[in-house]
Amino acid sequence: MKNAVLWFGLVLCLFTGTAVSAETIAPAKEADIRKLLEATGALKIGSMMTESVVKQMGASFASSRPDLPTALVDSLSADVGRIFAQGMSSKGGLMDQMVPLYHRQFTHEEIKGLLAFYQSPLGK
Repeated sequence: MKNAVLWFGLVLCLFTGTAVSAETIAPAKEADIRKLLEATGALKIGSMMTESVVKQMGASFASSRPDLPTALVDSLSADVGRIFAQGMSSKGGLMDQMVPLYHRQFTHEEIKGLLAFYQSPLGK
């Protein structure tokens, strides 16, 4: 159930740009959450989803406007992809929005346990 909530949060943050309310999180817990997000590849998953959406958008745009040069459609797709990528890691971006979600769903001890697992040979 927790995984479903977290994945829903990831998709919600990624596609709506909705900011998650600011909460006071202990610095050690926040640092561990960020390490966990890195260890699990959460941002890589977001990047893969973004690439897929941008490709679909480019294909849709190209088919609806065949009169436009391919270079223009490719340039537009590249720019949109770049904007999405910047939004993921910038201040207030996806990473910053995921931290409060993990904070609400997991205790610091659970985060430490998950981090230990994902840093172990089995978790990798």
